[in-house]
Amino acid sequence: MNKLYKLIIFIWESLRLLYWNYFKPYTLRAWLRNIHPDLDIDSNPWQLRAEFQGNRRLRRYAEQSWWLTVVTPIVAVLGVAPLYSFWAETAFDFRVSGLFLSGWGMGLVVARGGSGKLENLFNRLFYLMIGIVFLFVIVSPVLPEATGNLVQAVPTSLLTIVASLWPVAFGVALGVAVGVALGVAVGVALGVAFGVAMVLGVLRVYFWLPECLWMLFLGLGARLDQSERLLPYLPFWFDELIILPLPFLSDIIIDAHRTHPDQARDAINYLTNSTNQQTTAAWAMAGITFDCLDQVQSLDDIVTILDRLDWIPSPPPAQLGKVFPAFQAIALDVRQAQNATSIDNQADFLKAPIEKLHRLQTQLAYERANIATNFGSITHRWLDLLETAQQTLESQRQTLPQVYLAGSALDPNLAQTRFKGRKDLFAKIEALSLAEQPPVLLLYGGRRTGKTSSLKYLPQRVGSDLVPLFVDIQGIANATTLAGVAQSLTVQIREAARKARQLSLPDLPPDFHRDPFVALQTWFASIEKKVRGKRFLLCLDEFERFSEIINTTGSRVPLNFFRNLIQHHPRWIVLFSGSHHPDELDTYWSDYLINTRALRLSYLDREAAIELIREPVPDFPDIYPDAVVEAILHLTRAQPYHIQLICMTVVERLNAEKRRLVTLEDIETCIPTALETAWGVFNELWKETLDENERDFLLALLAGEPITATPKTTIRRLIHKEVIEKCETGYRIQVPLVQRYLESKAQEY
Repeated sequence: MNKLYKLIIFIWESLRLLYWNYFKPYTLRAWLRNIHPDLDIDSNPWQLRAEFQGNRRLRRYAEQSWWLTVVTPIVAVLGVAPLYSFWAETAFDFRVSGLFLSGWGMGLVVARGGSGKLENLFNRLFYLMIGIVFLFVIVSPVLPEATGNLVQAVPTSLLTIVASLWPVAFGVALGVAVGVALGVAVGVALGVAFGVAMVLGVLRVYFWLPECLWMLFLGLGARLDQSERLLPYLPFWFDELIILPLPFLSDIIIDAHRTHPDQARDAINYLTNSTNQQTTAAWAMAGITFDCLDQVQSLDDIVTILDRLDWIPSPPPAQLGKVFPAFQAIALDVRQAQNATSIDNQADFLKAPIEKLHRLQTQLAYERANIATNFGSITHRWLDLLETAQQTLESQRQTLPQVYLAGSALDPNLAQTRFKGRKDLFAKIEALSLAEQPPVLLLYGGRRTGKTSSLKYLPQRVGSDLVPLFVDIQGIANATTLAGVAQSLTVQIREAARKARQLSLPDLPPDFHRDPFVALQTWFASIEKKVRGKRFLLCLDEFERFSEIINTTGSRVPLNFFRNLIQHHPRWIVLFSGSHHPDELDTYWSDYLINTRALRLSYLDREAAIELIREPVPDFPDIYPDAVVEAILHLTRAQPYHIQLICMTVVERLNAEKRRLVTLEDIETCIPTALETAWGVFNELWKETLDENERDFLLALLAGEPITATPKTTIRRLIHKEVIEKCETGYRIQVPLVQRYLESKAQEY
């Protein structure tokens, strides 16, 4: 009884192996690797016979796989023979099958025995016989009729006997030989039928048809809102080799996720890791993601998205494009806003996700149609939710929003509408750049007048025929070699083209590092060929830093390159931007600034300055009486940085005192705080912008001392730097706020 039980278990395990082999190869492969790391589906376990004694599972698998290989063809013949005899006109020929199975068994004995020499012998005999058969088939059309008849009579039985001698190569070789034999003996009709049968077998259509019918039945059940109950009955659980797509598969998983998310995730994990249905799993993930994002009805729902979809892999499936990571970032921002300690902070923190949603709406235009369509409505709904919440919080705000930016240059993506004025400058730059013979442009002005900000906003202020390319020479000056300078230049140009006009520029030549600036000439020409009908405005900010590059590399090659570009490439316009007037530059610059058109950037016009004070962003509270506005204009001389500085300090004072209206006293009180806050900026003016003679002149001017002995060049430079101006009584400091700083410095001397 014990032996019978063991036999039953042996047979059951063998049948399970057979089932896994046909339907669950991924499960079988994982099971085999657990038995032995070198074991795979197509490997011969008898080659590992030396390890049988220490690995009983390996020996048992070898025995089971060997008996399956022996018995399965016999069972198949015994099953097919009666059906063949019933449907065919002639009885099934057991002689041919017997010869084939005998050879098959001989080959398996050889494989089990592990004799390398015997396997090589059978291998050579097999290929010898295959070669003879092919020779007969090729020469048969030119042989006498009797020989042709003989060839037509032999191939099938001969090939079956020969092919059985070597099981390892049997499948491929027999398929080729039988195909040739069928073509000789029967003709095209059966050959085509045989080919179709092979294709159907590869695609596993025989299994797919019942699975497809089964899925249609399950699809009807899904219509009755029973998707979660149908998950255990999906075909991939018992058939891991589904080649053709099945209907409703991903739909059922998506529907089941609404009520049973864990079971749906288990199904997706199984599809991904244990089947060849990764595409179906990806579509299911995309559908679940869309479903969860679409169900959002409140800010709390947005925050829960982070936990509900934290299992989506990173990067996400291609079906989600770059959209899902954007929604995740937005949800993180909303969580931060909800965790803020005050209503004011909550309102401020919601600005970031709102801005990201606006950018996402623009980004969707570049995504695939199905992604843009599906996620467009979600983006719109989320935006409505966040803007409504933000407006509600703003109405409950206890302090004024701090929107003034007294710091580095304004970034259009962050500062948005905070940049004011300069319409005349933008119009002039565009007109000169699109002229028939455009000149070299030199944009200059004092520190903190907005030169860099203007260049960064230039793409938004000129037409699409002009491509502004912002390049920061201060960053390039960090390079110590010409190759490094050229490399940094190309990196900034490519990024600027992408930001300004969504342009993808050509790749650099392969020999770029051999002679970088010669290669750059080729690269610039290739850009012209790729981007037709446009002009390129190369904006070189902080161009004075070229002197550092020249000193470091000992070469003026970069400047020579730009001069060549100006002279021979009319579609490229070069704009130098800095704080120095041409008269203040080193003498060698005169060779590179020929036919230069100077554009001076000074104070804001009155209208733009008032807009910056009263409405730095849309819907800013009305906190400035007319008298206060005039006081700020006088104190700052409408210099944009100084306006931002004073207004930022005033808002901080009002928030500290829980007030919402600015007084003239507030302006006067905030001046010392503003000077202390911007200590670095004013200190740079005193130590870096001004030389010793200029500082002495200013100290004398503030002390009321006579200045008749001051060189005219010193006075002229101070006027160019917009520090002083001529007046009825002589000279005076242009900006009262700067004068207050200089008066404090004068007390130190």
